[in-house]
Amino acid sequence: MKKFAFKSFSIIPFLIVAFLGLFNLSSFGMEGNYSAGDQFIKIQQLESDLRQLNGRIEEMSFQLLQMQESVRKTQQDNEFRFQEIEKKLQDSKKDKVKSTKSDIGESNPIKKQSSNYSDTKENPSKKVLSSLGTPPSNLGSLRFDNEGNPINYTVNKDSSDKEVVSENSEGDDKLYKDAYNYFSAGNYALSEQNFRKYISEYTESPNSSDATFYLGESLLAQKKYNEAAKIFLAGYKTYGNSKRAPEMLLKLGVSLVFLDEKKAACASFKAIDQKYPKASNSIKSKSLSEQKRLSC
Repeated sequence: MKKFAFKSFSIIPFLIVAFLGLFNLSSFGMEGNYSAGDQFIKIQQLESDLRQLNGRIEEMSFQLLQMQESVRKTQQDNEFRFQEIEKKLQDSKKDKVKSTKSDIGESNPIKKQSSNYSDTKENPSKKVLSSLGTPPSNLGSLRFDNEGNPINYTVNKDSSDKEVVSENSEGDDKLYKDAYNYFSAGNYALSEQNFRKYISEYTESPNSSDATFYLGESLLAQKKYNEAAKIFLAGYKTYGNSKRAPEMLLKLGVSLVFLDEKKAACASFKAIDQKYPKASNSIKSKSLSEQKRLSC
């Protein structure tokens, strides 16, 4: 900050000018109008006026310096307050993101699908299970309050989602069908339990991606949003080339909305169009709707 200093005006130059002016007037025959006493009084008056003017200038200079100092202190105080607010917001956001990442950023619990289970290599014993694992999916219903905050999530039941009757078969067929029956009946706790068991015991099954998706749906319906986000994220990373991948991204975004991670949710929704341009219209429509609502 530049400080302005005002020096006192010397009266000597003014006295010289005044004297020369009077001398010039006398030389033009006007000396009769001004006596020596009058000249002295005029000079004194001029000196007084100059002193008053100089005093006012110094006073104004001091007031200006005071105002500048006050503005500087106010700016520093405001800047400090803004920095404190910004720091608190960043710390709060970091803590929230760290907490969320600790829940969903763990090591992937799902193993890669083996190439031995390709879509082109199905044996008769797997045909029923394969057809069971790909029922018409429903995107669920996400409800919000008046302020746009999520308040509930329900799994919509399509008429085509018929309940599958468990058979007395052994192995993964029966376990998968039992888990899916519980899911269709709305018993999400047992559905979660059975799908977890299925994924744990049959990691290389061709229906692992479907089981992972329904496990995430079961958790989401139970409002276990952290666990649901972890499952959908792990499923997307593991089965990124499966037909369930776009839905897993969509449901990952829904889970993140409930966790109040709107930026991450927007990133999930946007990734659907970027990575899966051939995704179904229902998935794209739901994704676009959420992006508009969140102002992504």
